[in-house]
Amino acid sequence: MADIELPRPFAFDEFYAMLKKYVNDPKAREALADYDAEAIEGRGQLDDSSTSSELAYDADGIFQQIGWSILVSHGWPIYYEMIQSTGQNHELRMEFLSTAANFRSIAKLLIRERKEDDLPRWLREGDTFPDKDFDIYDPASVLHLLGMWSEKHPRHLPYTLTASERAQSPDTSISDSDRCQRIRHRGAGIQARHRQAIVLQGTQRPEECDMGASTTMTIRVTPDLKEKLGRLAQNTRRTKSYLAAEAVEAYVNRELQIIEGIQRGLADMEAGRVTPHKEAMDRIDAAIAAAGNNAV
Repeated sequence: MADIELPRPFAFDEFYAMLKKYVNDPKAREALADYDAEAIEGRGQLDDSSTSSELAYDADGIFQQIGWSILVSHGWPIYYEMIQSTGQNHELRMEFLSTAANFRSIAKLLIRERKEDDLPRWLREGDTFPDKDFDIYDPASVLHLLGMWSEKHPRHLPYTLTASERAQSPDTSISDSDRCQRIRHRGAGIQARHRQAIVLQGTQRPEECDMGASTTMTIRVTPDLKEKLGRLAQNTRRTKSYLAAEAVEAYVNRELQIIEGIQRGLADMEAGRVTPHKEAMDRIDAAIAAAGNNAV
């Protein structure tokens, strides 16, 4: 029996490409949708044969097969070869299975997006990051997710992040957790039912993004506005983060230009750098008269 080792963790660029392939696979998306539908109806707990359905088993199996085939295309052994090669080495086998499970869970989170909120609590436990929107087409967004995932699930990671990539990923330490907690508390009661959070990442479009030049902020918007932003992002094939940041930048630049213009005017008045009303009107009248003479 040949020796076998767990392959090296994937660098971000390679793992990002693998996630995009997984998330955009139509069969994977259909299988996950079928499984989630069964789970919502109480037929998705696969460890309990008395309540789980055959459809849930089949859908979960298809999703796992697609994920493992992607890993195989990037150097992993075929599943049954891994089972045979690990033999009695149950610890190594569990490393394979747990690492593959992390790959699947990250892909599920990206496919489900906010629809995870509709799932049973037992199914989304550990996979949900409150007040975060992740976009598979935005490398900065996925890097953000992986940075958070590394802190929440530090073992059996299928990827590795360099020091530079960890620095580019927004801070997910206790201060970030405290901030989310404060947001949830402020949103309690009526406001929580009428307002949702959206995370703005000040990046360029995905293919041009400079993750090192961005920062992250959280604002509150109405569900209606968030839905419209999602439609706009889908129609323009840009991320919600990019469009929201673009809108904020345009508004801030316009309003700041107006306010700073008023402030300059007030400063000119205080310094005496003004033109008397009569002199200004005389100049206007002269300009009008000159224009009339030229027209004749």
